[in-house]
Amino acid sequence: MQADLNDGVGDLERTGPSLTVMNLARHAAVLWRFRLVTALGLLLGIALAIFATYQVPSMKPRGVETWSSESSLLVTQPGFPEGRVILPAPIVTDKDGDGVPDESAVKQQAFGDPGRFTMLADLYAQLAVSDQVLRRVPEHPAPAQIQAVTVQSTSGAITLPVIKLSTMSDSPAGAQRLNAHMFDALRTDLEQGQAKNGVPKDERVELSMLSRPTPPFMVSGPSKTGAVLALMLCLIATIAVTHLLEALRNRNTAAAGDEVVTEFVDPWTLREGEFADAEPRPVAVAQRQR
Repeated sequence: MQADLNDGVGDLERTGPSLTVMNLARHAAVLWRFRLVTALGLLLGIALAIFATYQVPSMKPRGVETWSSESSLLVTQPGFPEGRVILPAPIVTDKDGDGVPDESAVKQQAFGDPGRFTMLADLYAQLAVSDQVLRRVPEHPAPAQIQAVTVQSTSGAITLPVIKLSTMSDSPAGAQRLNAHMFDALRTDLEQGQAKNGVPKDERVELSMLSRPTPPFMVSGPSKTGAVLALMLCLIATIAVTHLLEALRNRNTAAAGDEVVTEFVDPWTLREGEFADAEPRPVAVAQRQR
């Protein structure tokens, strides 16, 4: 009995693909019988997909494009400390020897610790997306449109006093213009804070642009989800309508006195090759006398 069961399972596995082909052929026959409905549904789906993708008649793409531009900012100070091997310390004089520097002491410009510039770069990257800086920008961007991060060294061992500023907008020119305005707003906010607190000019932090905003590049284009969804819904609706019409046709035929005879082949009774080589047989309709 186990052997018969195994043979039956094997026969079903062999005839499974043939049954699938038969079902697809039956669906194709229904679509072809109502080919006018099929063609109209396909054309409607294509038309709706075009309308969902473009604005007719201008054919301008629907949806929003996202463009980005990038620039690099350097956090430094006057005197070009990046070009010095040794950073000199300030020189003060005490002519009277009382241990108090003279008011007329000659000073040599001092330079900050290089590590402090790295820390300040990290701080300014956070300030770039703060409200006090964003409200200075004419475009009034959202924080999601701005990305400011510090740059790692090539080896990745240290963080450089360099800020990579990325801006996003819905147009190429807007992304590049926003990047330039963000740099101006951040530098202006820094300079006003220095002037308000009386920071000497030779002790001020400078923010300079290493690389100007790059040519804009597209981050994402308009979504095609609506077009694909419209086409798929039309195709599904077309298949449903054609099968509904086929069912109504068979019902009307039976009501008129015709009997639809569909031959059924039991896959359990077939051997290998019998069903696979068989051609699909049309449905036979026999007139029944009343």
